[in-house]
Amino acid sequence: MLIISSILAEGLYKYIYERKENGQKMISRYFLFGGILLTITGISLNLFFVINFNFVISRQYVSPSYVLISVGISSLVYYSLYYVIDILGKKHDLFKKDNFISKLGRNSFILFIIHVLLINIIIQILPTDMHVILVFVLGFVSVFVIWLLGFFMYKGEIFITI
Repeated sequence: MLIISSILAEGLYKYIYERKENGQKMISRYFLFGGILLTITGISLNLFFVINFNFVISRQYVSPSYVLISVGISSLVYYSLYYVIDILGKKHDLFKKDNFISKLGRNSFILFIIHVLLINIIIQILPTDMHVILVFVLGFVSVFVIWLLGFFMYKGEIFITI
């Protein structure tokens, strides 16, 4: 299902962007309305067809409901970021300079690797039956450490690319 959804998304992108004059505007609309439609379809599959085991939301079984909901929410998050950065940013000069996201994006792969290592170290040190509040606090601290590391790498002009 995930492979099929990525193939369909790539085909839609190529079809719209290469054939239309205002392709970027059309693609952003498809991400918005497609995200809403896919999310609603995934939720309705789970609500109305829960009798069949295949329509339960499960990441482990990669159920159709899970795929539709995750692709739909991802599309909505992408459209939200596109709207804030590209549309509002150009109107209000918010993102003319290097912003927070672009600073982290310069070293995204190495920050991802460091984040995975940091999480694995935390899991090995701390007990598995921690309180939920402690888990959220550790999550926020982990994200803050990664953001801080990314900021210092940007300031020191250390850019690791692959």
